Amino acid sequence: GLSRANLLAALRGRHCYSTRDRNCRLLLRVNGALMGDIVTAPATKVRVAVEVRDDEKDVTKKIELFEDGKIVETDTPGTASRKWELTRTPAPGRHYYFVRVMQADGQQMWSAPVWVTIK
Repeated sequence: GLSRANLLAALRGRHCYSTRDRNCRLLLRVNGALMGDIVTAPATKVRVAVEVRDDEKDVTKKIELFEDGKIVETDTPGTASRKWELTRTPAPGRHYYFVRVMQADGQQMWSAPVWVTIK
């Protein structure tokens, strides 16, 4: 919800994304953790789930997954809404993941990162 308490809780938890498209929704989860989270339990793989929802006139042209600041996967849905899931096996160590969504009209969205440790 958009109540003051909910907005402040989301900001404190870093569970946010940036966009100029007022009605688009973006959700990123990495190993079940919500964007902005720091996953403390070491893992061997990274399971990424991205969900973009918008009205039919705003087509999602491209979704880019970043690992440690570099694009490592790209999806080109060509639809207004998209659920994209993938699994990666990064090198051991600490990593962070975020997504950039580009729409056909040039608007962009950026998720907050999720930090994970790979054993």
